[in-house]
Amino acid sequence: ETTLVLPEWLTPGEEYYMQALVGPSGGPQARLTNLMKLRVENPAVPPQTMSHDDGSGEWGYGRSIGGDFCWMHRFDGLPGETTITHVITAFGSVSSPSTLPDGTECTLFVWDDPDDDGDPSDCVLVSSAGGIVAENNSNLLTVFSVPPAEVHGVFFVGCMITKGDDQTAASYDIHTSYRAGHSWYCSDDTPGGFDPQDLMNN
Repeated sequence: ETTLVLPEWLTPGEEYYMQALVGPSGGPQARLTNLMKLRVENPAVPPQTMSHDDGSGEWGYGRSIGGDFCWMHRFDGLPGETTITHVITAFGSVSSPSTLPDGTECTLFVWDDPDDDGDPSDCVLVSSAGGIVAENNSNLLTVFSVPPAEVHGVFFVGCMITKGDDQTAASYDIHTSYRAGHSWYCSDDTPGGFDPQDLMNN
């Protein structure tokens, strides 16, 4: 097994040619290998979790009118392209329990903001997946897998539930510093009427 230590000035994605000296340095048996082509690959980027809270919800939130209710959060992606593979959220709260039962169906969404202005009205839906409410009113986060979504710059994630009148759905963290324009909700009074493709249609 041979380990090559490459100089830092090599550019990822570029190809280089090299020769190696094999054998005792300066000895009679030392020889140069044939010319070899080398491609420098981009280093693997470890998965990262982007959060918008401290992991503990104090209140439950949801409109008093029943129907489809979707809560959303804005995030600023990493430079270049960001791949989203999971959406994490919580339901209800310990202090103001929701009557929304575990097992209720929900839908997770990822939207890309095409002009990166932080306004979700023109967002483009890039991924969605169905899920089931679990650990309601427990202050525990639930991790949902979504089909890998490529986003650039600002993006939004959300969770939609069809709920009854006076039912809370989302867990609300009151201890995280308020950031204007980062938390949103949209709804449709008609169950099943929520339109994730055109958020202005809700």
